[in-house]
Order: sequence, then structure tokens, then C-alpha cells
Amino acid sequence: MKRPIRMCLADDDARTRERVRRLLDPDIQILDIGPLSQAVERAAQHLPDVVILRIDDYHQGQTLIPALRQRVPSAKILVLTPNEDPAFLHALLQAGASGFVCHEAEKTDLLVATQALAEGRMFLDVCLGTEIKGQLHALWGGKEIVEGHHVPLSPRERQVLRLVALGHTNQEIAGMLGLSIKSVESYRARVMDKLDCRTRAELVRYAEEH
Repeated sequence: MKRPIRMCLADDDARTRERVRRLLDPDIQILDIGPLSQAVERAAQHLPDVVILRIDDYHQGQTLIPALRQRVPSAKILVLTPNEDPAFLHALLQAGASGFVCHEAEKTDLLVATQALAEGRMFLDVCLGTEIKGQLHALWGGKEIVEGHHVPLSPRERQVLRLVALGHTNQEIAGMLGLSIKSVESYRARVMDKLDCRTRAELVRYAEEH
């Protein structure tokens, strides 16, 4: 069985830390949540796949990101930020960031961003303007980039979708996949939200067409 994505979150705002924690996928293993001042040491201790940093200004990024890259070179860095200035994003990219999510990102984009980085891809939030996206695409060269408005389903979500389309109940799916019924309900709700499906019939139609 594929192990869950391992993640550390660093943010000086306790309310934002709690919000992000609630949004994270059940498949993501939260290793540590704490302030920015402890981000490097905690990441070095836990060795996550992805580190999410809430960064508001240039100096924070220029200090933290290179330090993380040096201490935990295998970890991908996802920046959660309200700052959409092209020069700011460019600087963080050069420092070693692998993706950007706007501060008020929806659950779907945050989950997809974390998954994309863990798989070695880059991520650009849908809230970024066309000009900024163009600049970042050019800077990232030939690397595969996932954008927030192109939302892929996770492997587990595809499994749940397929089994729903085959007519299985939530209880049956839970037994087949070794999950709790509550987890299946959560996956099913996320799939419907991502695909903008309101009924089981619409889910079945999507599965048949894809």
C-alpha cells in the first residue's frame, strides 16, 4: 500500500494553522505544525515530503527556503501567501519554492498542490494572474506544472469514483478499500465537489466518459 504524503506546516498565525490542518486530506500525514521560527529544525527532525510555509514578505522567504533546502533537500516547499507580487514570487522561486497557493485557497487546490509537489511536479494557484503564471512557467522551464483550475483526482478518489459508478454502497466500498465509512463519505463528497457533480447519476456519467 502506498504510504501517505508526509507534511510539515509552519505558520505564525495559529488560526491559519488550524484552518490548513482541517483542510488537509486524510491521506496526508501531518508530522508537525508550528511557527516559522521552528520550521527548519522541525523539518530536519521529521523529514517530510512537503513543507508548507505561510510567507508574507521577501525576507522570510529568502531566509527560510534556502535553509530548508540545505537541511532537508528532499522536501518540496509549498508557499502559502497573500502576496501575489511577481517580483516576490520570482524571488521565492529562485530560493527553491516548488509551488504557490494563495492565502485564501480552497480545500481542493491545497490538497492538489500538496499531492503535485510530493509527486515531483510544480503547482500554481488559480488565483494567480495570467501574467504571473506566464513568468513562472518560463522560470520553471520544462518541469510539469499543475494549475489550480485543472484539478486531478487522487488515486484513492479515482478508486472511490469507480466503485460508486459500479453501484457499490459506501459500506461496501469501505470494506473493499479497508477504509471507514466516514472516510469513504469524505472521498465521495470531495469527488463530487471537484467534478461539480450533484447526484450519483452525474458521477456515473463522468466515470463512463473518462
